[in-house]
Amino acid sequence: MPLLKKLQQKPQIIFWVTILLTSPALFSGWLGDDYIHYALLHPDFDIPKPNDWSLFGLFSWIDNDQQRTARLMDLGVLPWWTAPEFHFQFWRPLAELSHWLDNRLWPNHPLMMHLHSLLWYLLIGWGLLQLYRQLAMRALAVVAAVAVFLWDSSHGLTLSWIANRNALMATLFGVFCLYCY
Repeated sequence: MPLLKKLQQKPQIIFWVTILLTSPALFSGWLGDDYIHYALLHPDFDIPKPNDWSLFGLFSWIDNDQQRTARLMDLGVLPWWTAPEFHFQFWRPLAELSHWLDNRLWPNHPLMMHLHSLLWYLLIGWGLLQLYRQLAMRALAVVAAVAVFLWDSSHGLTLSWIANRNALMATLFGVFCLYCY
């Protein structure tokens, strides 16, 4: 109980504990699609870019072009068993801009990219704090709810996977929409 009272008086402690708990994600390097994003954003790699509306093709790199799919399979970007007609295309311009910014500022430093994602995560916590306060929740319930959200271990993969920053961005914008509503 004394801990909860202390958190009530100084909710910033929640954010410092969050940084401590999520710090292992900062050292997880690149994972999965992070490598493809890296290759698509660097001109040194000869990966054919998709022809679509995305800014850099980061979330639509398997388009409907069967020749391009075959080339990606030849390069080893896609597995040999990929169906030629397989495709997906997501339009995530803000996430693409954030990854482009990462690659301009820190092209070979995934730790800084993870720090960028952690900043988005902390902003979600701050947004939730504001939302819960606006809902006239008791101070104890506010800090408990924010702590439970930020300290949930299921968010580990989201913070360890740079390419999944779009989920953090969508969550933050969703929280702000609820706050404004």
